[in-house]
Amino acid sequence: RADTARPDPWDYWVFNTRFNAFMNGERSSSNTNHNLFLSANRTTDNLKVSINANTSTSRSRFDIDGGERITSRRHQWNTGGRVVKSLGPRWSFGGMANVSHSSFNNINRSISFSPAIEYNVFPYRESSKRSLTFHYTAGLVRYQYSEVTIFDPLDETLPRHGVAVALNL
Repeated sequence: RADTARPDPWDYWVFNTRFNAFMNGERSSSNTNHNLFLSANRTTDNLKVSINANTSTSRSRFDIDGGERITSRRHQWNTGGRVVKSLGPRWSFGGMANVSHSSFNNINRSISFSPAIEYNVFPYRESSKRSLTFHYTAGLVRYQYSEVTIFDPLDETLPRHGVAVALNL
């Protein structure tokens, strides 16, 4: 008797969510931190789609001699996606886009677009079980800063490239 494959009710989509929080403190100082991460991924023989979003906020408070209180707040968020089309069982080509904010890095908004090429050591048809991918992107990123930088601009466009290696089992 031959095994018959059942249809995937999720149509190859895999969803992931994570939330964590951290708190500590004493009379003269305290720290709180929380993070949220969401992702949706779909991989088939012909197309790979990856969408993600995350946010984190942290607050630190310090009471110093003389009764002065110093409070530091940091917030960041990021959302992006990647779409790559298979060129064969192991190679694919596509692009990625990203929008982010980081109060710590003085970035009110950054927007990037990049073409991408990817190689998977294992054939894409095995991606639900295993993958080892090497991903290269090259493109532009547009920064809008919250405050003027030490180099004077309030916004600028810069080239950017990156390499990512991912193992999924």
